[in-house]
Amino acid sequence: MMKTNNAVFNKWNISLTDNKDWIVLQYKEIVYIKAFNVYTEIILSGGKTYYVAISLDFFEGNLPDIFFRIHRAVIVNMGYVQKVHNRTVTLKDSRINLSVSCRNERSFKQKLENNVFTITHCTHCETCPDLETCEIIKPYTNPSKKQH
Repeated sequence: MMKTNNAVFNKWNISLTDNKDWIVLQYKEIVYIKAFNVYTEIILSGGKTYYVAISLDFFEGNLPDIFFRIHRAVIVNMGYVQKVHNRTVTLKDSRINLSVSCRNERSFKQKLENNVFTITHCTHCETCPDLETCEIIKPYTNPSKKQH
């Protein structure tokens, strides 16, 4: 568990404060995270958006591997990537297209080639806080890809 004055990261979710209220977001809800002026914008699958005073660098260092920084100003949840054309990422259930920076293009494509990320229903995870309806985002390593 990683903790700051404004956030607590753990295995299943992140708790954030806007200095008034605490909100708890499950990682599976977060579609992407974007730098926005002096704030960070968190966009959820239902379209809701939160603004927090936490740097994108801090998010990058504390989020699980399902998240990837495609640009200096954007971190995406790989479970929501629907299509990649050239350096443009289209997200599932979204009309949003995001750009992958030249610097991050190669490592992003390697991550896509080595893993397929899916949102699946949790059926037998003993540590799951919501066993019956839990959806988790997990990487699936493609067995046809040889690891070097």
